[in-house]
Amino acid sequence: MKKNGAMAEAHILIVEDESIVAKDVKNMLEKIGYYVPAVVSSGEKAIQKAEEAQPDLVLMDIMLKGDIDGVEAAEEIRNRFGIPVVYLTAYADDDTMRRAKITEPYGYILKPFQERELYIAVEMALHKHEMGKKLRERAHWFSTTLNSIGDAVITTDAAGYVTFMNPVAQSLTGWKQEEAAGKPLKDVFNIVNEKTGKPVEDPAAKVIQSGVVVAMANHKVLIARDGKRLPIDDSGAPIKDDSGELLGVILVFRDIAERRQAEEKLLRSEEKYRALVENANEVILVIQDGMIKYLNSKVLEVVGYSEDELISKSFLEFIHPDDRNMVAERHIKRLKGEDLPHVYPIRIIDADGSIILMELNAVLITWEGRVATLNFLNDITERKRIEEELMKIEKLESIGVLAGGIAHDLNNLLTAIVGNISLARIYEDPADKDSKLIEAEKASMQVRDLTQQLLTFSSGGAPIKELATIEDILRGSAAFVLSGSNVRCKFSISDDLWLVNVDAGQMNQVINNLIINADQAMPEGGIVEVLAENVVVKTADALPLSGGEYVKISVIDQGIGIPEEHLQKIFDPFFSTKHKGNGLGLATSYSIIKNHDGHIVAESQMGAGTTFRIYIPAVSEEIPPAETVEEKTPITGRGRILVMEDEDIVRSLLSDMLGKIGYTVTITVDGAEAIESYKKAKESNQPYDAVIMDLTIPGGMGGKEAIKKFKEIDSEIKAIVSSGYSNDPIMANYTKYGFKGFLAKPYKIRELSEVLHKVSSNQ
Repeated sequence: MKKNGAMAEAHILIVEDESIVAKDVKNMLEKIGYYVPAVVSSGEKAIQKAEEAQPDLVLMDIMLKGDIDGVEAAEEIRNRFGIPVVYLTAYADDDTMRRAKITEPYGYILKPFQERELYIAVEMALHKHEMGKKLRERAHWFSTTLNSIGDAVITTDAAGYVTFMNPVAQSLTGWKQEEAAGKPLKDVFNIVNEKTGKPVEDPAAKVIQSGVVVAMANHKVLIARDGKRLPIDDSGAPIKDDSGELLGVILVFRDIAERRQAEEKLLRSEEKYRALVENANEVILVIQDGMIKYLNSKVLEVVGYSEDELISKSFLEFIHPDDRNMVAERHIKRLKGEDLPHVYPIRIIDADGSIILMELNAVLITWEGRVATLNFLNDITERKRIEEELMKIEKLESIGVLAGGIAHDLNNLLTAIVGNISLARIYEDPADKDSKLIEAEKASMQVRDLTQQLLTFSSGGAPIKELATIEDILRGSAAFVLSGSNVRCKFSISDDLWLVNVDAGQMNQVINNLIINADQAMPEGGIVEVLAENVVVKTADALPLSGGEYVKISVIDQGIGIPEEHLQKIFDPFFSTKHKGNGLGLATSYSIIKNHDGHIVAESQMGAGTTFRIYIPAVSEEIPPAETVEEKTPITGRGRILVMEDEDIVRSLLSDMLGKIGYTVTITVDGAEAIESYKKAKESNQPYDAVIMDLTIPGGMGGKEAIKKFKEIDSEIKAIVSSGYSNDPIMANYTKYGFKGFLAKPYKIRELSEVLHKVSSNQ
C-alpha cells in the first residue's frame, strides 16, 4: 500500500525523453526515498503507464517528442485518473506555458535542478494534492448533505446574491439553481407576513447586518414563483472564514403546511377528548408515583374538594382507612404488571367526611414518558342500595315458592310433635311417656333446624364471610328447596374439595335460586345434578377472574332449556321468561357471586337442559374439628335470676326450667321493668346473680338498649342475651355489646344450665 508525505515511499512516474536526465531524476528520487515504478519517454506511454501503475505523482517533461506532448498527456492523466502532475522544463514558449496552466499542474521544476529543489517540489505537490482531495471530499459531503436533507437551503454571498439552492429550496420557490444563481435573495425568496400580507425584511440582509444567527418571525408565507403561498418556518446564519470575515449567508426553511394541519388536527382531537373527559359521568384520575397528576371536573363534584386540595396529593389520603392497604397493595402490583382484577369496590372519604362507595377501574398508561395508572371511579352507593332492595324483593318471591315445601315438612314435624305428646299424656308407664317425649323433642329440634335455614336464607346486604365447606351448603340448600318436590338431586362432590370464605346465607340464596329454577324447569319431575370440584384458573381460560385456585360448582337440569337470544340477558334485573317471575333471582345471584370475587355463567341448549357454573375463590385454611356433644344431665345451681321476656309461653317455660335446676326466678316483660327490678334488688342488698334478656321486645326496650342502662347501674352485671334470631350480629359478638353469654332459641334445659353455670363461675 502506497504512503504519502515527507520521506514516505510515494510512487512517482517519470516522463522524460532525455535518457540521461531521466536517469538522474530517477536516482535523485530513489535516494530521497521515493519509489519510481517506471520511466517513459512519450506522452502515449505516460498515459498507458499512469493507468497501469496509478502513481501518486507524475513528473512530466513539457516538451516531449511524438504526437502527444507533455501538456496533452498531463491533461489526459488529470482528467482520467486524477493524478497530480509536476512539469519538468528547461524552456517553453508562451503558447505552451498558456496551455500548461490550463491543465492546473501542481508545480514546475526548471532544468537543471538540485536534489533539494526536486524534493521540495515533490513534497509540495503531494501535500497540495492531499489537501485538495480532502477539500473535494468535504465539499462533496456537504453538497450531498444539503441536497439530501428535508429542509430547504439557500446560500448567498456577502452581498446577498444567491450562490446555491438545494432541490427542496428549488421545489418550494419554483426557481432552478441555474436561474437563481447571482440574483438578489429577495427576488427568489419572496416572503410576506401571513396576517397582514406586507413584505418581510430580507433575511440575508438582516443576517449580514447583525452577523449572528437569526430566527425569523412567525406567521410568514413564501410566495413561490408561480404565486403559490406556503406557510414556512425559517432561520438564517452567517458563513464566516477562519478570521471571522463574512463570506455569505445560509438560509434554512421548511414548509409547515402539513405540520400545521397535524397540529390543528391534534388540537381538535385534544379538545374533543378533553371535552369527553371533563363531561364524563365518572371520576377520572391519573396517578403517578402515588400522587394525583390529573383529575376531571367530576372529581370535584363527587368528593367536594377543590383542585388545589387534590392535585399532587397522595391518592391514599382520600381512601377509607380500612381500604387503604388493599388499594395500595393492588396499585403496586398493577405497576409491576401482575395479574389482578381491574375493577373492584372501594370507599372514598369526601370533604364532609361522608363515605362514598365507588367502583374503581384502573389500567396502566404512560403519562409524560413514565408509567402511571388511569383510574375510572363510579359512585355505586345508590346501585348497591338498589341491589340490596332487589335481594329483599327476590327473597319474598323465593320464600313464596318455598312455602309449599316448607309447609309440607313443617306439618310432618308438627304431626310428630303433637302425636308423641298426645300419646305421652295417655300412657301410664313412665318409660313409655319418656320415650314419646324424646321423640317429640327430636322432632322439635328438626323444626329448629328448619327455621335456622329460613333465617340463613333471609340474610342479605354485603357478605359477612366465614370459612366454610361448600358441600354442606349445597346439600342443605338442595334438601331445603326440594322438600315435597318430584325432582331429585344427584350429587357429585370431590372428596378433597377446597374450603371457601363465604357468607353462608347468601351462598344458600344463590344455590336455592338455581335449584328452584331447575325444579320449575322440570314440572314432570327429573334429576338435578349438583357438582363441585377444585379447579385452577389461568389467564388463558378467558374467564373474568384473577388466576388462582377456585371451587367450581355446576348445577345441571334436564329441563326445556333457555333460548339463545335470552341467554345473555338472564342475569339482568327484571328479565324473566316465566309468566309469574319478577326476574330478580339470577340478578341477585350474579350480584352475590360478584361480591365474593367469583363468577357465574350459564350454558343452555333447547330441549337438553341448562347448566349454571359458579367459580368461588378457594382458601388454604382448615376448619377446626367440631366437638362431639352428648346428652347430659342439666347442671344445677343456686342464685337469683332476673328474666326479661315478652312471650308468655316462653316466660312460663323459662321459669319452670330455672326452678327445676335450683334457681329463684323473677319475671319481667320488657327492659324498663327489668331495669327497675334490678335497681331495687341492688339497693335492698339482694342483687340478682344473672339476668337473661330477650334481644327483641316488640313495642318495648329490648336487650340491645337495656344492656347499656344495666351497665350504668352495675358495670359487672352478668347478662345473658337470648333470641330466636340466631344470625343477629349481637348473638355472634355478644361480648362486644356487654353480655357474658348467649342462648339461641329454642334451647334445651341442659343448654340453659351450662350457660348459667359458665356465666356464674366467670368461665
